[in-house]
Amino acid sequence: MKSKSLFIGLFGLSVLFANAQNVQSNSFLTSGGLNAGSGGAGQNTYYGYEAGMTNTLGNHNTFIGNFSGKYNANWGNTFLGSYAGQSNSSGFANTFVGIAAGDETNGHSNTYVGAYSGYLNNDTHSTFLGLESGNNSSGGYNVYVGAGAGEGTIGEGNVFLGIRSGFSQTIDGAFIVENYNYSQPNPLIKGEFATGKVGINVTDFPSTAGSVDVSGYKFFVKGGLLAEEIRVATTWADYVFEESYKLPSLKEVEQHIAEKGHLMNVPSAKQVEQDGISVGEMAKIQQEKIEELTLYIIEQNKINEKQAEELKELREMVQSLAAKK
Repeated sequence: MKSKSLFIGLFGLSVLFANAQNVQSNSFLTSGGLNAGSGGAGQNTYYGYEAGMTNTLGNHNTFIGNFSGKYNANWGNTFLGSYAGQSNSSGFANTFVGIAAGDETNGHSNTYVGAYSGYLNNDTHSTFLGLESGNNSSGGYNVYVGAGAGEGTIGEGNVFLGIRSGFSQTIDGAFIVENYNYSQPNPLIKGEFATGKVGINVTDFPSTAGSVDVSGYKFFVKGGLLAEEIRVATTWADYVFEESYKLPSLKEVEQHIAEKGHLMNVPSAKQVEQDGISVGEMAKIQQEKIEELTLYIIEQNKINEKQAEELKELREMVQSLAAKK
């Protein structure tokens, strides 16, 4: 039974190719299909209605599918699918897979996989993967992965991942991960290759937070951040223990609290609410206060020990006077 099925399948293929209207088959060209191309400089393969029809100069091309590579006259292209690369006349080193992939383009060194991927994009060195990815976009050196990724986008050097990621944006050098939603267009991840900035659930990177300059910051998160451990590189407050450090008196501390409503060298509640805090700087300030308190305790302990010694001497004097009576 299996042998019979295999025979029928092979017979069907032989009939198909026998009726494919082989235009030419030799060491320079393999061609089949009504009006499929019969020219070129060598090492070409055309299969499909009008596939490679006008190619008289190109070489090392493979066009499979009706109208695929119909007007191409260059080299090193692989077009697979009806209308794939149909109007790409001067492009070279392209790989287009899917219905109308790379159609209406003249770019080179591109890889488009998916129906209508790269349609109308005339630039170079891009990789589009997914239905309509890079469709009606412009700009080269892009990587778009996902159905509609980069559709209608203008820009170069971008990497977009996800359904309609980067949809209709004008942007260069961006990294975007999202499944585009019309009502909530914030991407899950957005980055800038030029600045090294990365954001989660953000659309833009702020340069200030209140009155604080954060233009040099690299990581931005909209919403909470939960981590098992965070290590912050910062300076520390051991300068408090240096002889040159001027430890404010408790009276000075009391006066500052009365006038300002907060400790010395500590931001006010209003300032924190407006500007936020630097975790590393705040940890250092808190350590400064701890070390100051330690010095106050040490000093107070010395006073207590001295007073205890004086009380002991007074007690002994009283006992001595009492004994003489």
